[in-house]
Amino acid sequence: MMFEGFGAALPETTISRHLVDVLYTVKYTCIEPSTCNSDTSKQKRKEFAEIASAGDVVVYFDETNYNQNTKRTRVRAKNGKREVEKLPPSKGAKLQIQCALSSSFGVLYKMMKESDVYKEEYANIKVIVVFGNAPAHSRIETLVPDCDDLGILRLGLYSPMCIPIDNCFSSMKAIIKQYLALIRDEMNGPLLISKGQPISKTETRMRPLERAAHVSMVEITQRMLHRMELHVSQFVNAAVRMEGMVYGA
Repeated sequence: MMFEGFGAALPETTISRHLVDVLYTVKYTCIEPSTCNSDTSKQKRKEFAEIASAGDVVVYFDETNYNQNTKRTRVRAKNGKREVEKLPPSKGAKLQIQCALSSSFGVLYKMMKESDVYKEEYANIKVIVVFGNAPAHSRIETLVPDCDDLGILRLGLYSPMCIPIDNCFSSMKAIIKQYLALIRDEMNGPLLISKGQPISKTETRMRPLERAAHVSMVEITQRMLHRMELHVSQFVNAAVRMEGMVYGA
């Protein structure tokens, strides 16, 4: 990757030396090129890209979960089979962050308080809310009433590269990990008493997670979303042309 991007070849020892004591995330991608680039997936991506690029205000909605527990593992599978390790549910309490982003507003739930801005600038513009394919979003179409100025757009399968909110969440989680690393002692030896009153272990776990969320959420800015939209624009344009997608690009 370094050679392709910069024309430089680095030995593994040099890379390892720079990664020592550095917090980083490695994602394992499940590659399904036959399904991702099937005619059905390409057609759905094309429909998604055409609607998203029609000039309406686009709002991206998604949620993410995290807790204090991490598990680093690698698995192997037989030739032709997917690498899947069956694990029990995550231990400990989880914190869920739900977020709605728009390049016109930034973080939506903060900007919508300025109702005068919305009335003056976007009163006659249709708003398209983009959802993923998570099970939590499966009933959105039935729960949201039909409106002339509101549209629901579902992302096609195997197409996360076409929406910028996932990249924003990745940046936010990196900041969360940095913050949790700074308060490692508090997490390893939590106090079970607050203001003279006993508190549960669940609450002691949730408090640093909530603080980490407040610290990291402010990093998701309108400028960041613009950068992420610029990054995914190459995939959106390719989707309009019904081209195949490549994971990890």
